[in-house]
Amino acid sequence: MAVVVVEAGGGGVVVMTREETEERTRRIAALTREGKSQEDIAAILGVTRRTVLRHRVRAGIAQPRPVPLTADQWERARRVIDDGGSFAEAARTAGCNLTVLHRRWPGQGWTNAQATAHAFLVRTSGVRL
Repeated sequence: MAVVVVEAGGGGVVVMTREETEERTRRIAALTREGKSQEDIAAILGVTRRTVLRHRVRAGIAQPRPVPLTADQWERARRVIDDGGSFAEAARTAGCNLTVLHRRWPGQGWTNAQATAHAFLVRTSGVRL
């Protein structure tokens, strides 16, 4: 029986057999594939988020794959942008990250400098849109 020190953090040292360690890694990998977050997995298994990350790295899945957007989600985001909405609003509407939309439609929308200039003008002009 091979013994492996898995965690030596603030909570003390946890000693597990190699088989127990491999089983925990498999369990964390399965929960990750189900779409569970690092925090969710840590709560389910009663371990720290760092432990979950370590096991994900060991399993080769440190970054869970994002779920691709459906055609309907893309269409909803496109409509918001076409109607003059911001990328942030479109991302909220489609249920995705803002970066996903910027990668899909590069060069569209306002740059940070344009958004900053607009916000400055709105604040200093006293005009409310």
